[in-house]
Amino acid sequence: MDEEQDDSDGLDRKAKQLVLDSAFASMINDSDPDKFDRAKLVEILTAPYIEDSGDGIVALDPHALNKLFTTTGNLLQEMGVEGERKRLAMAGETGAIEEDYRQGLTSHATRLNKVQDSLEGVEHRFRETAHKAVRIGDRLSKMEGQRARAAEAMDILEFFKVFEGLPEGFSEDQDTVVRYMKLLPPVFCDEDRRAEAATVLAKLKSITHELESKELDKAAKNLQAYSDFLEQELLDLFERAAGRSPPEVALMRECSDILFALNEGDHLQSRFVFFVVTQAVSKQPQP
Repeated sequence: MDEEQDDSDGLDRKAKQLVLDSAFASMINDSDPDKFDRAKLVEILTAPYIEDSGDGIVALDPHALNKLFTTTGNLLQEMGVEGERKRLAMAGETGAIEEDYRQGLTSHATRLNKVQDSLEGVEHRFRETAHKAVRIGDRLSKMEGQRARAAEAMDILEFFKVFEGLPEGFSEDQDTVVRYMKLLPPVFCDEDRRAEAATVLAKLKSITHELESKELDKAAKNLQAYSDFLEQELLDLFERAAGRSPPEVALMRECSDILFALNEGDHLQSRFVFFVVTQAVSKQPQP
């Protein structure tokens, strides 16, 4: 009996097998700590060592129970140590994962900063480019204005040259002017460009008045002759448009605009007043 109860009596192995194979292991590993039932644990451990004869007498083996609780305590301690080791290992793994995550975030933030710096650099270069484009546009606009003024000056010189080169007697009468019209630039010959011709004539006449140069006398006379011819042509056209029934208001307005550009419409006012008076008189009953 003593031999069966020493360290090699199989109770340690039996208790260990009981702890590991029974519901005990499941209860220890799977139970919620807050709902752990100690009485249930003791019942599970001691059930194999309690004999019930059925008549209310319970037989216990103190030596076996001692071995059971000793072995169970050792196993629980081992399980605690193993659990702590696993906890530390998991904590280490978690720390490594967190460190990798922090490093990833730091690297990501560094890349984002670089991208932000690049975007700011691009925006800065874009602003510089836009500023340069504006300055280039201003220069081009000024150059275009200078080119336009130079072209206008060349045209004016060419017009003066043409009127200066007209033969003597160009300004004697309207028929002579009509005869030499083919020698003039297209702007002075095209009926659809009368408004442009009036503007050019006004500029040329203004220049001759400001310069008052004898070298321009011939050109000034020929300019005035053509101006008188164009004015008379427009006045006649205005009068015909006004005399129609109903009057051609659009054509009258066009003629008046050109005449005002030519000489501020002085003759147009008198012609229109004469026309209105004539019309009024013609409508009065004859005595």
